[in-house]
Amino acid sequence: MAKSIGKVYLCAPFDIPIVMKDLKRAFSLPIKGLHDGHHAYSFIVDAEFFKGYEGSLITQGHFDISLALEKKPSLLVFDLSCEGYMEVPCDRCLTEIAVDMQAEQQNLVKYSDEPKVEDDITFIPHECSEFDVSDMIYEMIHLNVPISFTKDCEAEGYQNCDLKTLDYLISEKESAPEEEGNDIWNDLKNIKFN
Repeated sequence: MAKSIGKVYLCAPFDIPIVMKDLKRAFSLPIKGLHDGHHAYSFIVDAEFFKGYEGSLITQGHFDISLALEKKPSLLVFDLSCEGYMEVPCDRCLTEIAVDMQAEQQNLVKYSDEPKVEDDITFIPHECSEFDVSDMIYEMIHLNVPISFTKDCEAEGYQNCDLKTLDYLISEKESAPEEEGNDIWNDLKNIKFN
Protein backbone atom coordinates (compact mmCIF):
# COMPACT_ATOMS: atom_id res chain seq x y z
CA MET A 1 0.00 0.00 0.00
CA ALA A 2 2.84 2.40 0.67
CA LYS A 3 5.29 3.50 -2.02
CA SER A 4 8.75 4.69 -1.17
CA ILE A 5 10.13 7.75 -2.93
CA GLY A 6 13.45 8.56 -1.31
CA LYS A 7 12.65 9.35 2.33
CA VAL A 8 8.99 10.17 1.74
CA TYR A 9 6.36 7.42 1.98
CA LEU A 10 3.11 7.95 0.17
CA CYS A 11 0.15 5.95 1.36
CA ALA A 12 -2.52 5.18 -1.22
CA PRO A 13 -5.86 6.90 -0.54
CA PHE A 14 -8.44 4.77 1.23
CA ASP A 15 -11.40 4.72 -1.11
CA ILE A 16 -12.94 1.49 0.15
CA PRO A 17 -15.81 1.50 2.66
CA ILE A 18 -14.49 1.36 6.20
CA VAL A 19 -16.39 -0.12 9.14
CA MET A 20 -15.54 1.05 12.67
CA LYS A 21 -13.56 -2.07 13.59
CA ASP A 22 -11.40 -1.54 10.52
CA LEU A 23 -11.18 2.21 11.13
CA LYS A 24 -8.36 1.91 13.64
CA ARG A 25 -6.42 -0.36 11.29
CA ALA A 26 -6.99 1.82 8.21
CA PHE A 27 -5.72 4.96 9.94
CA SER A 28 -2.91 3.37 11.97
CA LEU A 29 0.52 4.48 10.89
CA PRO A 30 3.54 2.30 11.57
CA ILE A 31 5.94 4.33 13.70
CA LYS A 32 8.26 1.67 15.10
CA GLY A 33 11.13 1.21 12.68
CA LEU A 34 10.17 4.34 10.76
CA HIS A 35 13.27 6.34 9.91
CA ASP A 36 13.73 9.82 11.34
CA GLY A 37 12.74 12.48 8.83
CA HIS A 38 9.71 13.52 6.82
CA HIS A 39 6.94 11.15 5.71
CA ALA A 40 3.72 11.94 3.83
CA TYR A 41 0.37 10.15 3.85
CA SER A 42 -2.99 10.85 2.26
CA PHE A 43 -6.46 9.61 3.15
CA ILE A 44 -9.99 10.04 1.90
CA VAL A 45 -12.76 10.20 4.50
CA ASP A 46 -16.45 10.10 3.71
CA ALA A 47 -19.78 9.19 5.30
CA GLU A 48 -18.53 5.74 6.37
CA PHE A 49 -15.78 7.38 8.43
CA PHE A 50 -18.22 9.65 10.29
CA LYS A 51 -20.66 6.78 10.98
CA GLY A 52 -17.99 5.32 13.23
CA TYR A 53 -18.32 8.24 15.64
CA GLU A 54 -21.47 8.51 17.72
CA GLY A 55 -22.92 12.03 17.72
CA SER A 56 -20.96 13.24 14.71
CA LEU A 57 -22.16 16.58 13.29
CA ILE A 58 -21.29 15.34 9.83
CA THR A 59 -23.23 12.48 8.28
CA GLN A 60 -22.48 13.08 4.59
CA GLY A 61 -19.34 14.53 3.08
CA HIS A 62 -16.04 13.92 1.36
CA PHE A 63 -12.62 15.12 2.55
CA ASP A 64 -9.13 14.68 1.15
CA ILE A 65 -6.67 14.51 4.04
CA SER A 66 -2.95 15.19 3.73
CA LEU A 67 -0.71 14.23 6.61
CA ALA A 68 2.94 15.22 6.85
CA LEU A 69 4.77 13.39 9.61
CA GLU A 70 8.14 14.53 10.90
CA LYS A 71 9.72 11.83 13.03
CA LYS A 72 12.39 12.85 15.50
CA PRO A 73 14.07 10.63 18.13
CA SER A 74 11.70 11.68 20.93
CA LEU A 75 8.89 13.49 19.08
CA LEU A 76 6.39 12.98 16.27
CA VAL A 77 5.00 16.10 14.58
CA PHE A 78 1.77 15.54 12.62
CA ASP A 79 0.79 18.35 10.22
CA LEU A 80 -2.73 17.62 9.01
CA SER A 81 -4.66 19.44 6.32
CA CYS A 82 -8.03 18.70 4.77
CA GLU A 83 -10.05 19.96 1.88
CA GLY A 84 -13.55 18.86 1.05
CA TYR A 85 -17.21 19.40 1.69
CA MET A 86 -20.01 18.32 3.97
CA GLU A 87 -23.66 17.96 2.96
CA VAL A 88 -26.08 19.65 5.34
CA PRO A 89 -29.51 21.34 5.21
CA CYS A 90 -29.31 25.07 4.45
CA ASP A 91 -30.09 27.23 7.49
CA ARG A 92 -32.37 29.45 5.37
CA CYS A 93 -34.41 27.17 3.12
CA LEU A 94 -33.55 23.64 4.36
CA THR A 95 -32.40 22.46 0.93
CA GLU A 96 -29.47 20.03 1.08
CA ILE A 97 -26.28 21.95 0.23
CA ALA A 98 -22.57 21.13 0.05
CA VAL A 99 -20.55 23.38 2.35
CA ASP A 100 -16.87 23.62 1.39
CA MET A 101 -14.28 23.30 4.14
CA GLN A 102 -10.53 23.63 4.49
CA ALA A 103 -8.56 23.11 7.67
CA GLU A 104 -5.06 22.67 9.03
CA GLN A 105 -3.88 21.40 12.38
CA GLN A 106 -0.63 20.37 14.01
CA ASN A 107 -0.46 17.63 16.62
CA LEU A 108 2.54 16.71 18.75
CA VAL A 109 3.17 13.20 20.05
CA LYS A 110 5.97 12.47 22.53
CA TYR A 111 7.24 9.25 24.01
CA SER A 112 6.62 8.65 27.71
CA ASP A 113 6.41 5.83 30.25
CA GLU A 114 2.62 6.01 30.36
CA PRO A 115 0.06 7.16 27.77
CA LYS A 116 -1.70 10.45 28.50
CA VAL A 117 -2.82 13.72 26.91
CA GLU A 118 -1.57 16.94 28.44
CA ASP A 119 -1.61 20.51 27.07
CA ASP A 120 -2.38 19.42 23.48
CA ILE A 121 0.49 16.94 23.53
CA THR A 122 -0.21 13.22 23.32
CA PHE A 123 2.19 10.94 25.15
CA ILE A 124 2.60 7.35 24.00
CA PRO A 125 4.69 4.45 25.37
CA HIS A 126 8.15 3.89 23.87
CA GLU A 127 7.17 0.39 22.74
CA CYS A 128 4.19 1.66 20.68
CA SER A 129 4.54 0.29 17.14
CA GLU A 130 1.55 2.00 15.48
CA PHE A 131 -0.27 5.27 15.98
CA ASP A 132 -3.92 5.78 15.04
CA VAL A 133 -4.61 9.20 13.44
CA SER A 134 -8.38 8.75 12.93
CA ASP A 135 -9.27 10.74 16.06
CA MET A 136 -6.93 13.57 15.00
CA ILE A 137 -8.63 13.72 11.60
CA TYR A 138 -12.11 13.64 13.14
CA GLU A 139 -11.21 16.39 15.62
CA MET A 140 -9.63 18.63 12.96
CA ILE A 141 -12.68 18.43 10.71
CA HIS A 142 -15.21 18.98 13.51
CA LEU A 143 -13.33 21.91 15.02
CA ASN A 144 -13.56 23.67 11.66
CA VAL A 145 -17.26 23.13 10.96
CA PRO A 146 -18.76 26.51 10.01
CA ILE A 147 -21.15 28.19 12.44
CA SER A 148 -23.87 28.64 9.82
CA PHE A 149 -24.75 26.51 6.83
CA THR A 150 -25.73 28.89 4.07
CA LYS A 151 -24.69 29.74 0.55
CA ASP A 152 -24.83 33.07 -1.24
CA CYS A 153 -28.17 32.31 -2.86
CA GLU A 154 -28.44 35.68 -4.56
CA ALA A 155 -25.05 35.36 -6.26
CA GLU A 156 -25.89 31.83 -7.42
CA GLY A 157 -29.23 32.94 -8.86
CA TYR A 158 -31.24 30.90 -6.31
CA GLN A 159 -30.58 27.80 -8.43
CA ASN A 160 -30.27 25.41 -5.47
CA CYS A 161 -32.75 27.12 -3.14
CA ASP A 162 -36.23 26.15 -2.05
CA LEU A 163 -37.99 29.27 -3.37
CA LYS A 164 -41.26 28.44 -1.62
CA THR A 165 -39.55 28.53 1.78
CA LEU A 166 -37.65 31.73 0.96
CA ASP A 167 -40.87 33.45 -0.19
CA TYR A 168 -42.55 32.42 3.06
CA LEU A 169 -39.68 33.81 5.15
CA ILE A 170 -39.72 37.11 3.25
CA SER A 171 -43.52 37.48 3.59
CA GLU A 172 -43.36 36.73 7.33
CA LYS A 173 -40.63 39.31 7.83
CA GLU A 174 -42.59 41.98 5.95
CA SER A 175 -45.88 41.29 7.76
CA ALA A 176 -44.38 41.18 11.27
CA PRO A 177 -44.97 44.43 13.17
CA GLU A 178 -41.85 46.22 14.26
CA GLU A 179 -41.28 45.81 17.95
CA GLU A 180 -40.89 48.91 20.02
CA GLY A 181 -38.27 48.99 22.73
CA ASN A 182 -38.97 47.42 26.08
CA ASP A 183 -40.86 49.91 28.32
CA ILE A 184 -38.64 49.11 31.28
CA TRP A 185 -35.60 50.41 29.42
CA ASN A 186 -37.48 53.49 28.24
CA ASP A 187 -38.38 54.31 31.84
CA LEU A 188 -34.72 54.09 32.82
CA LYS A 189 -33.93 56.89 30.39
CA ASN A 190 -36.13 59.24 32.48
CA ILE A 191 -34.15 58.73 35.69
CA LYS A 192 -32.42 61.91 36.78
CA PHE A 193 -29.26 61.82 38.81
CA ASN A 194 -28.16 64.86 40.84
